Amino acid sequence: MNTMITHLARMLTLLLASCLFTGCFDIVEEVTMHNNGAGTIKATINLSKSKTKVASLMKLDKVDGMKIPTQGDIRREMAAIVSILQKTPGISNVQHSLDFNNFIGTLSCNFTSVEALNAFTQTLSKQFKTNISGYSSYAYQTKSGVFERISKQSPEAKKKLDALSPESKKSFDDAYYSAIYRFDKTIISVSNPQAKISPNKKATMLKVPALQVIDGRVNLSNKIQLSN
Repeated sequence: MNTMITHLARMLTLLLASCLFTGCFDIVEEVTMHNNGAGTIKATINLSKSKTKVASLMKLDKVDGMKIPTQGDIRREMAAIVSILQKTPGISNVQHSLDFNNFIGTLSCNFTSVEALNAFTQTLSKQFKTNISGYSSYAYQTKSGVFERISKQSPEAKKKLDALSPESKKSFDDAYYSAIYRFDKTIISVSNPQAKISPNKKATMLKVPALQVIDGRVNLSNKIQLSN
């Protein structure tokens, strides 16, 4: 946020305030999990397919009653998030990028354990007074080899969606959310029927319409069983 996504950072939420009206955009959550429970997470929002429309929207103050962030707003939020991440125990190698020519935003970091990753989302929840950690978390059992993405519908996102005009809601027809998880071990099974396992069985991807995630028709939760 994201999750990641929509659920990883408020900076991405600000970008979402613009992309709600663009039509074509992609949100990608990528997690690489190693056998010892450490790994990396990266969140990307790509609005490049609608960059002309986004550039025009960012010149406005509000659309459908929703404030459109300026480049300055997004840069300040990114700086605040990076500062928080750098001070969070178990989080390191914080990287970010903001491309305002193609309108692509990324945020990534290393984590020592899923506990550190979940502590990060809890810290962001307190900092920005939003319930990020309440609807997104991770679990990893190193002995049994079970990685779990736990996801609940966000009432905040649903409320923003319901406030949009029918025309703006229709713009979600070409918007997608992807969750990609990579592992050192072989994947034995996944619980989410929409998740696909890669040919080498070391990664799984779930790509679904963003609108269906926000309105609750699709759940991102997934329990992934790895080989012992």
